[in-house]
Amino acid sequence: MKSVTILGDKAKVFCECGKDPDSCFGCIMAVLIANKQAKISKVVINNSRAIYKFEDLTIFKKYMSLVDPINPSRIKEIEKCTKCKVLMEQVGKEYFKIYVNPKIMFKFLKKYNCKKCVLGVISSKIRKKLEKEFSENFLKGMYVNVIKPLVKFTNKKYKKEKETVLLGKEEYYGIIYTFYMTENGTICKIEWPSQRINEELTRNILDLIKDSGGYSLEETLYDVIKLREIKANEIISLTNVSMPEDEKRALAFELSIRTTKLYKLYPFFVNPNISESYGTINNNVYFDHIKYGRCISNIVLDDETFEKVITLIQIQGNRRINVEEPSVKMELRSPIYHVRIGVDIPPVSLKSINIRNLMAIKQLSLYKLVKLGMMDVTQAAKIIASLVKRRSIIIYGPTGCGKTTLGNAILSLANPSWRILSIEDVYEVEDQSENGKIFQRFSLTGDRSNILTILLHRNPDLIFFGEILTREHGSAFVFSVNSGIQTIATIHSLSYKSLVSKFKAWGLTIGDEIVTIGIKKTVDGKGRVYRRVSEIRNAYKYVDKYKQLIAKILCGDACLTNRDVAEIFNRWWRSGAL
Repeated sequence: MKSVTILGDKAKVFCECGKDPDSCFGCIMAVLIANKQAKISKVVINNSRAIYKFEDLTIFKKYMSLVDPINPSRIKEIEKCTKCKVLMEQVGKEYFKIYVNPKIMFKFLKKYNCKKCVLGVISSKIRKKLEKEFSENFLKGMYVNVIKPLVKFTNKKYKKEKETVLLGKEEYYGIIYTFYMTENGTICKIEWPSQRINEELTRNILDLIKDSGGYSLEETLYDVIKLREIKANEIISLTNVSMPEDEKRALAFELSIRTTKLYKLYPFFVNPNISESYGTINNNVYFDHIKYGRCISNIVLDDETFEKVITLIQIQGNRRINVEEPSVKMELRSPIYHVRIGVDIPPVSLKSINIRNLMAIKQLSLYKLVKLGMMDVTQAAKIIASLVKRRSIIIYGPTGCGKTTLGNAILSLANPSWRILSIEDVYEVEDQSENGKIFQRFSLTGDRSNILTILLHRNPDLIFFGEILTREHGSAFVFSVNSGIQTIATIHSLSYKSLVSKFKAWGLTIGDEIVTIGIKKTVDGKGRVYRRVSEIRNAYKYVDKYKQLIAKILCGDACLTNRDVAEIFNRWWRSGAL
């Protein structure tokens, strides 16, 4: 047992043993014995393996009343035979471990069956009571509501070395992400700064921060975090704790987050390499990583966290979620994160969340997409050539294949003198003005034809449609193309054939002047996600010049973001290289 926190009738136990629930019985008994006056009715045990919730302690308390006569302080006073003396000497200091663990005590008494002395008689009576009260319950297990992880972390230095391979580590704001490849796929162990120092110290600092006051609804979540981070820094400085300054800052940042409602989900906000995260109630959150693909984390989405997300959406998002509206979305933006959280409840699905990290899209430049194998140099050259030669583009594929990511990467390559207008239901592409473009975005739902007519009078050079969902959206896209404006759009479709069929059902056609880019997404048996440009139709054919330009970008060792690639293309546009 590492530490215990008592909150009302609930005890939280933190340990590092990583064993199964049967081994937790000793911790539970020790907590109950040490806190008899607290009237504890629920114990939650967190260890490196899982979270175990013991919500009915009746059987433990009954055990305490039955076993109490044999408590260690009375053993010396009780008359024992030679056999029992030898046995008790062998047990020695281990007796307390036996006493506080019902399962171990049950097995011990079953073996110890002396009837020659006072101790033997007492033990025999206790054994019979235990057999009568607990035999079946013990065999079945007394714990309930066990939240088990989907995967088991295996340390490389142990015998199962072949099962786990360390892939790499990342650190953002003091949070460490360690990636392993296992037989079950890629897993990620997420570790906060407080897990590397004294837990009692962090709890004391956290209590002081919480006591510093609440916040008003006018303040954003990020404002609250920054104010409490300053307070945490002040308190940490006063404690004279011995640790490097950067670790102090990381700890202060974590503690400020722990006072908010999204503590467990923050690791999926601040890592720019995590593109999307998914969680269903009482299961480990898994996510898509730019480099390592689909990963399962060691963070479990529990009811408490889920309810906190619901509360945040209702208060700060001014949205309600109920049976009539079982799916809602909310955008959270700050200097260090930009995410869109989607929440679903029954009857549309199980309680679940989806976190789209809109900061990750900045990392996924054309350079990165080629490096990751989403496309080859020839395909990238065709895309650049089609953009330069003013062709309109439709990007199609299944959900989560990277359509918007590719569309965003293409926009960052545009001529810096072009006027770009973006029409999206929810903002997902970057603000391209940060990449040196003339850029204006519009968020709207429903019929886009009316707004498009207005936008045409603003003389756009390029229009981006976030997603074609309906016949009206399709008509708006065709109208834009027929008006002579270069247009880029995304649409859900599994193949070119189904894309043509969808437009045909709407009474529309895809002309030969429109470039179509298909993306396929596959997930292997270990959960690794592969995204690949499967085909490009109607692209500009003469691409040798653009292959050479891409080769110049790829020759460097630096990992180029969209802004980096945009700066290169801005220079090329101005110099006439394109």
